[in-house]
Amino acid sequence: LDPRRVGILRDTHPTELVTYETEPDLVYEYKPNLDVFFKSVRFRTNSRGMRDEEYALAKPPNTFRVAVLGSSFALPAGVEIEDAFHSFLEERFNREFAPTRYEFLNFAVGMYGPSQFLAMLRHRALAFDPDLVLLSVSPLAAPRLLSEWNYAPPREVLDLVPSGPRSYFAKLLESRLKLGPPTFRIEPQTSPSGVPERQDVISKLGEISRETGIPFVVVRVEYDARDPSAVEREVEQRVRDEGMLYVDTRAAFQGTNPRDFWIYELDPHPNREAHAIFADVIAEFLRAHHLLGR
Repeated sequence: LDPRRVGILRDTHPTELVTYETEPDLVYEYKPNLDVFFKSVRFRTNSRGMRDEEYALAKPPNTFRVAVLGSSFALPAGVEIEDAFHSFLEERFNREFAPTRYEFLNFAVGMYGPSQFLAMLRHRALAFDPDLVLLSVSPLAAPRLLSEWNYAPPREVLDLVPSGPRSYFAKLLESRLKLGPPTFRIEPQTSPSGVPERQDVISKLGEISRETGIPFVVVRVEYDARDPSAVEREVEQRVRDEGMLYVDTRAAFQGTNPRDFWIYELDPHPNREAHAIFADVIAEFLRAHHLLGR
């Protein structure tokens, strides 16, 4: 009931944050110059609708740019932007490799799927002349990398998120007394069917990577150390077959309790501690594969 944390009691509805005046395959993107609270933390966007600082379109001299694509895990939902894994990476590499400047540009949008990651890359990210692309893939997005690349979800997809006043205390009490359904579950993952050969998202990403010469890294961001599913192993192999790189953060969480990394008890989005570990894993991977322009 602390009024300073009122964002927990009443989340801003996602539709209040977005505009539909955009390319059809993006479906929606964030409004520019937002300054609101979302999932109890400050949520600001720049003049281009990115949850990030302002960037010039032209890359400054002696600058290494990384385009970060993804959905709510990369946004990140419920975490201050300074505590996102890509913010940690930006700060770390700028400190370690000065005077070279590193810019991690955050193009993530909540509830985006892989086809929208691809659209954001084509319509927005490539214009900033990135030297590297990091594609953050959450548990729900992983199997959909095998979906058709030009699929666009209906605009009403954001209406699936509950809106209106919500009492965190009431929801917490309901959960602890087991008066309602489980607050979070992961459905079994299956490969999408009926996708024409070479028309899935992974194939299109590989094609763009080869055409532009930009290295692409698919990052499976996850704090639950369970073994990869058969679908995830299929995705990893397909990514490698297309000449891209793949890194999975789960091994770094061995021996931990996944719930310790939730932003709060009823919301499984990764918290600051999870993002710090994601950053450690990704930094080591980028160094080992000589992907930092050095």
